[in-house]
Order: sequence, then structure tokens, then C-alpha cells
Amino acid sequence: MGKKNKWKNRKSNSSFGNPKGRAAGHQAGKKRNTQTRWRRRRNVRNDLIQMLADSNQDLNVSLINDFAFKHVFHNKKALKGLLSALLDIPPEEIVDLELLDTFQPGSYKQDKAGILDIKVHLNNNQKINIEMQVRQQENWKERSLFYLGRMYTADIVSGEDYGVLEPCIHISIICFDMPELSRLYSVIRLIEEHTGQVYSDKLSLRVLYLKKLEDADETEQQTEIYRWAKLITAENWEVLRGMAMQDEYKAEVVKEMEKINSDRALRYEYISREIARMDAISYAKDKKKLRTEREELRAEWKKLRTVEEKLRTVEEELRSWQEKLCSGQEELHSGQEELHSWQEELRSWQEELRKHAKNMARREEDMNKREEDMRKHEEELRQTQIKFQLATHMMVAGEAELFLKLENDPELFRQKVREYHLDT
Repeated sequence: MGKKNKWKNRKSNSSFGNPKGRAAGHQAGKKRNTQTRWRRRRNVRNDLIQMLADSNQDLNVSLINDFAFKHVFHNKKALKGLLSALLDIPPEEIVDLELLDTFQPGSYKQDKAGILDIKVHLNNNQKINIEMQVRQQENWKERSLFYLGRMYTADIVSGEDYGVLEPCIHISIICFDMPELSRLYSVIRLIEEHTGQVYSDKLSLRVLYLKKLEDADETEQQTEIYRWAKLITAENWEVLRGMAMQDEYKAEVVKEMEKINSDRALRYEYISREIARMDAISYAKDKKKLRTEREELRAEWKKLRTVEEKLRTVEEELRSWQEKLCSGQEELHSGQEELHSWQEELRSWQEELRKHAKNMARREEDMNKREEDMRKHEEELRQTQIKFQLATHMMVAGEAELFLKLENDPELFRQKVREYHLDT
């Protein structure tokens, strides 16, 4: 008797005898399988990146890649040539260039952290941010104004004279659609609306709109800005080496790009960032598609509500006909036929309603799964971005070899992330 009770208790407490336990075990198994698949994908991708980095095949290095952009223009001579064109000043007037930390931690927890490609102190009296952005960004104008405002007020302390505020320029190099821009290069200042007079030259924005490169007129094609835009978008070594012959600054740019192509560690970072960029573009497309499908789903639900309202109307009319049937035998036959017709229509609408409800439930479940996958992908992208930022900081700090060891040392990796404040 005791053995039977013992077996009964074990059976009731186990997943075999407990439907909830079976369901939980099934969900845990699915989660483990999903995690295993993600790990395998990451391992395959990392192996592929390493194989490409170790190969002798030339990379079509492009400055559109933000890693390449940062690496190349941390060369002060290359940066001097770019700034000379973008600011329309002779190179010899650029006496001093100080490359500053490109990470701006928020002053408060609720602040947004601004991460810029290159931050420069020019001739000890002017601050400049240069940002390369390829994929679509919502609220770009607000974002650039946020960076400009943060840069302008960053170095002043309470009680200090406002005269110490230095002129600030935010330079955006963008390659996504911005209908507001009609020129290859735009200069935006604070002006008085009626006279057009510059109110202050301490704040300005410059936008190099690469989408307009092919539409540049003959006048623009004769400018240094046009030639630098061609260099930034070039992806062919023959074209790059031809442009390197134009002047010493472009030659320095191509020299740095050749370093990326020849150095395994730099090749690995470049390929990793390029794959991450393509993943981000794909993710943005999927997100847009999901948004469209969600709008379609709302339209379907709206249609479903219309069907329900029509069903209620039909039911009310059906009841009306039933009352008429009770009013007399003379209208009985015609009323029955009409009733049958309405019943058929009712069944048709009910069947359509069931189909719509089933379809909506299936699509909603599918979208929930996709949203979950996207959240995981966003986390992976965030980790990739942290790794990329860490690689950039460590290379600037001369710790490239140490970075290559972080892959096998998670504790050292987390320590470096905290050290460079990348976990905020």
C-alpha cells in the first residue's frame, strides 16, 4: 500500500503526470534549442570572418564603413585634408588638430549618450564633430542638434563667463534619404529671418549628402568637397590609387586604407563591422516590413469589426423577420424564404468571421515570435557594437593585441568594457 502511494505522489509531481510541468519542460527545451542555434550561427559567422581576414584576398575597403572611417581619419594628415575641404580653409591654416575621446557619457542617467565618429579640437579654439551615417535614422535633425548643443556647453562650468564658449561645428556625412536636402554639401547657420544676417557664428552644421553625388552640377564637380565625396564612396582600388595622386592628403587616406587591407587584425574588425552594418540594414528593412504588416493587421481587425457590426445588423433584421412571420399566415411562405436567405448570409458572414479570427490569431502569434527574434537580434547588435567600440578604443590606446585575446577571456572583456565606460 505504501509503495502505491509513493508511486502515485511521484506521478502527480512529475512532468509526466502534470500537464503544466510538461508544458514548462517543452518551453525550456525550445528555448535551449533556440540558444544553441544562435550560438552556432555566431560561431559560423566568426569563423567566416576570421577566414576572410586571414586570406590573401584584397578587401574592397570603403570609407562608408564606420570602422574604416574612424581608423583612416585618426591619421591627422588625412583628417587635415578632409577638414580643409569641408571647412573651406587652406590646409596650412590648420595648425593644430587634437583628437578627443569620441564617447560622450550622459551628464545624468536620463540623458542620451552621444557616440560620434570623430571629435576634433581645431587650432585650440574650435570644436568639431564629424559623423558618418549610412543607414536611415529617424529624427536625424533633432539628433544632430542634440550633439551640437552638448558639444557647445560641455566645457563650461557654473559661474564661468559665457565668452569662453568656443565655436562648434557638427559635420554629418550621410548616405540615406533626406528629402529636405537638395545639394551635395549644405552649410546651416543661425540667421536673422528678414535680413539673412548671421546671428552668431559659434554654432553651425555642415551636411555632406552623398546621395546627391551623382546629381552634382559642373560647378560642384570642380570643388574639393566633390573630390573628397568621390574618395569616401570609392570601393575600387584602381580608383582609390588614382585619386591618391591628386594630393598628399588623399594619398595619406589611401595609405591608411591599404593598412586595413594588409593587417589581419584590422581586416577582422573591418569585415566584422561591415557584416554588422549589413545586418543592421537588413534589420531595419525587417522592422519596416513588420510595421507594415502590423498596420495591415490593424486594418484586418477593423474589417473584422465591420463584419461583426454587419452581423449584428443581420441578426436584428432576422429577428424583425421572425416577428413578421408571427403576424400572419399569409406572409408565412415569403417570410420563410426571406428568412432562409438571411440565414445563409449569416452563416457566410460567420464563416468569414471564423476564418478572419483564425488568420488574425496565427499572424499575431507569428509577429510575436518575430518580435522576440528581433529583440534577441537587437541585443546581439548591441553586443557587437560594444565589441566594435571597445576595439576602436583599444586600437587608439595601442592595445590591439590585447583585444584579440578578449574573445577567449570573458572576464577581461567585461573589465575592458567597464574601463572604457561602454556598459552605460
